[in-house]
Amino acid sequence: MSNDETMADDEAVWLECLRENFGSLTPVPAIIARFAATTRRDMEDVEHMLSATAVADWLHRLGGGVRVFGATRFSHTIDGLECRLRNAKDIDALAALPALIAELEIFLTQLHALASNMPRDEKMLKNDRCF
Repeated sequence: MSNDETMADDEAVWLECLRENFGSLTPVPAIIARFAATTRRDMEDVEHMLSATAVADWLHRLGGGVRVFGATRFSHTIDGLECRLRNAKDIDALAALPALIAELEIFLTQLHALASNMPRDEKMLKNDRCF
């Protein structure tokens, strides 16, 4: 997955959806900062999880947090790996975790960039589509 594919294809649409979800873009940078800090702490812990169930539980929480910012291809990737880990027949699913962690790093970097470049004038956002 490329950096461009991790987030919504149209940043203006994504910003409008965040504004609609939160009522304003004002709280979004703080929400992003808290999510990123918590997620980075959790990423350190997941490396020490030994069971597929524990990792699946973490992915379930992570997926919920990611979806706060909208349904993206990445949120679907998280859901897919969670399902694979909960399926006792898929013993290779844990091997996919390092790639997901790499995608998560990209996602967090993009969230940070978005928060840093968030438009000050919300009236500039006119798009009524959500992704």
